[in-house]
Amino acid sequence: MTSQQPVGSLWRIQIAAAASRDQASALLEKAMPLLAQGYGRVAPSVESYADSGKEIFRARFVGFADGDAATRACSALQAKAINCFVVR
Repeated sequence: MTSQQPVGSLWRIQIAAAASRDQASALLEKAMPLLAQGYGRVAPSVESYADSGKEIFRARFVGFADGDAATRACSALQAKAINCFVVR
């Protein structure tokens, strides 16, 4: 299940792939204050997928205006020791 993505925005960043929805949500809650300003209408999203019969949960932020904004946000998280990468 995915959080609703703001219309027109295909840019997002992923901070983790977790074993449970709760774990992915907790990681997003920890990182959210670092993205509170300067990135527009960014929202946390937990997306599930199956890998070798196991359900995995992607912890992502969605809704960046463009690739530059997503890259800046990822750099800000990395400066605080939170790994991430830009996804389109």
